[in-house]
Amino acid sequence: MGANEAAWNTGMADVIDKKLGELAPFEDRVGRDREGIAAVRPGMRLWVAEREGRIVGHATVAVDEALGELSALYVVPEEWGSGVTVGGRSEHTRAPFLRA
Repeated sequence: MGANEAAWNTGMADVIDKKLGELAPFEDRVGRDREGIAAVRPGMRLWVAEREGRIVGHATVAVDEALGELSALYVVPEEWGSGVTVGGRSEHTRAPFLRA
């Protein structure tokens, strides 16, 4: 939730004069996210990006045979362009979609 909110607030600052928390209460967003994760459609993948054990981003990808479609991508602003580790994998495994 922190990566989502930080990325949204920074990325949308020039578009809308409100923070995400002002538009959608935290508890409501947590509930929606839990429901969404529990009901992931076949072919959907949720990737978590982490740096030194801290979640710094996440992405949702729809995979169909050899094709993939990025449907959501949130990375904390201080990690934009840095490259991050895909959740739980070795430091040598990188997520190319999260690299600058």
